Amino acid sequence: GESAPSEETVTLGSVEIKAEMIKKWIRVSDEALEGTTVDTAGYLYREIAQKIIEKAEEILISKITGSPAAATSTAVGVPQLSANPANDTVVKALAMLSAQAGNLHIAMNRQTYPEFRKIEVGANYQIDTFEGLRDRIVYTDKLPGFASASTGDVYAIIGDFGDGAQANFPNGDTMNVLTDPYTDAEADLVKIVGREYVGIGVVADKPRGYLQGWQRMTP
Repeated sequence: GESAPSEETVTLGSVEIKAEMIKKWIRVSDEALEGTTVDTAGYLYREIAQKIIEKAEEILISKITGSPAAATSTAVGVPQLSANPANDTVVKALAMLSAQAGNLHIAMNRQTYPEFRKIEVGANYQIDTFEGLRDRIVYTDKLPGFASASTGDVYAIIGDFGDGAQANFPNGDTMNVLTDPYTDAEADLVKIVGREYVGIGVVADKPRGYLQGWQRMTP
């Protein structure tokens, strides 16, 4: 005899992920490739692949730090906590994530780690500034170390990266390598071009356990 419950309301938003070609290339002499027993080409392929990964990492971080604090119809929200390293900084950052944030990691520059570690030393190791995430720290040079960061710079990110970000690979996730021995043949140079076609975006809002950045407050 009761009235029927109200119908659910679902508010939809859309995030555009546009694939772009990440390229890294180098020219190397014929002699360096052929006049040695060292696998020069293999070494260069690995280095180019690493640089492409680092560039993709830089793009993801810029997407995170460029997201609004609150979600809109075309962008997810990434709240930020403004706080220097302290015994409760990570706790406060975690509190800004939803209960659905499961596979948590912290991304930071390796130079930021000692800033938290010295707080633990000062407390005679009676606190864990990383709240059990010490083994889930991912070091990156794409974020500044705390000591060298300017006021307002994001120096660390914490959250569920697998849930909060997405990478689309329209042509597969394997780096393509183009070797061009013709363009600079008269100069005895071979051009090696590594390419990765990928679209990277921030796709899950804070209720999905997305990424949380905190900012340096004092020089």
